[in-house]
Amino acid sequence: MLTFFKKLFGDKASRDLKAIQPKLDETIKAYKHISNLSVDDLRHKTVEFKAAIENAVAGEENEISELKRQLETEYDLATDIKEKIYAQIDRLEKQQYEKTEDVLNQILPEAFSVIKAAAHLFKNNER
Repeated sequence: MLTFFKKLFGDKASRDLKAIQPKLDETIKAYKHISNLSVDDLRHKTVEFKAAIENAVAGEENEISELKRQLETEYDLATDIKEKIYAQIDRLEKQQYEKTEDVLNQILPEAFSVIKAAAHLFKNNER
């Protein structure tokens, strides 16, 4: 009976491999291009990744900063207004987290390829 269900649904390892296969294919495809980059170009890729994340969340970051500045400078705000501002900050931070997660998922294959290329360079470099 158990073998029947394994044949029908597959085991956990098979399902996990099936789930990550598209990302693996993208990573292999990205590595073909990234493996030809120089050390400086690989370093620059990391800067590009950071910039992509910062650009994605810049709007939320600015709004959060403005709201916090408002809370720090306007001492006489009513409690209900302060609660609304804190709720808005929480909502913006959640959006910021979700956008960061989306960007990380988009750059994942390329980032793994950069790591693999850097490791390959370290392995083959005697200095």
